[in-house]
Amino acid sequence: GNIDLDVVKSARSWSEGIKRYSEQKKKPLFDVTPMPEMVTTYQKSREDAAVNPILQKFNDPVYEHRLQSLETNHLSKTLNHAWDKQLMREQHFDVITQIPKRGHIHEVPYVQRLKPPSLITATRNEGYDLLSTLGHDQHHWAPPDRRPPRISTPVKKQQMLTAVNKPRGYDIISNRFHEDHGPQSKWESENIRQTTVEKFWDNRDFNPITCSYYDAEKEDFYNTRLKELLLLQGSNAIDRLPPTLAKSESLMYNICTGVVKDPVRLERKIEQERAALEAKAIRIRAEEMMRVRGDVRAAAAAERKDARVSHARYTSVTDRGFHILSNQSFDQA
Repeated sequence: GNIDLDVVKSARSWSEGIKRYSEQKKKPLFDVTPMPEMVTTYQKSREDAAVNPILQKFNDPVYEHRLQSLETNHLSKTLNHAWDKQLMREQHFDVITQIPKRGHIHEVPYVQRLKPPSLITATRNEGYDLLSTLGHDQHHWAPPDRRPPRISTPVKKQQMLTAVNKPRGYDIISNRFHEDHGPQSKWESENIRQTTVEKFWDNRDFNPITCSYYDAEKEDFYNTRLKELLLLQGSNAIDRLPPTLAKSESLMYNICTGVVKDPVRLERKIEQERAALEAKAIRIRAEEMMRVRGDVRAAAAAERKDARVSHARYTSVTDRGFHILSNQSFDQA
């Protein structure tokens, strides 16, 4: 290789020679292929942002310097133009100190001129005299024929009706409705009667003295239903047994001879078992579909993992330094 064995002899000391010899052994025999630079999303986003929102400056220093120079050159011109507009649109003197504002040389000095009193300047904006509280059409310094006209009373806005300020439809003094007293009185009496009847029947359903219902139809239905239950009293005895004994098959048919004792309950039990098997079959099919779907997803995830681009796979090839088939170095290919 390129290892010089005389570095130990030519060195000024033994330790320096050993250090140089170690550095020669660590030096690679060929040029390592540089790793490609990774471009991140952050770098691209910094290129897209032209202005720094925190510093309020452009990221390009050349453009920022050009803009600052442009603002500095036009600052005096902009201030002079703004001062001219202020003198043109505002008062030419300070309203507190009454001192004229200093303008430019070409500005014509402003001289304040007092106007004679008129109907407009001598009349206050209140529309009435503050002492007599009379309108200017009645109390005014000008002659009657030159006084300001009377200000018309504005039309009163219609108030929005609510449950509080809504006008009442009933007169509490005469005890009569303002409109349609007869029909409204009849409707109110009928409504009160219906409410009273409903309140009466709410807590008066059964008479404890006669042991019967107040409603004749309800009493007849109860008696009819009682007769039906008396006819079925023997068959209902099974319902009073414990649940385990009542649902046993020995009460439905003879387990030795196979003779059916209660066909109705036996048919009901068979139907319940069939429905349970159908529900279980549906659940089993759903679980099988979920299992197959999970296997497909797991296989797809494994395939994507094997086909995913890996930087370690690239470095494992380039770090070797030569092609495994042709034994040729990468930098000489």
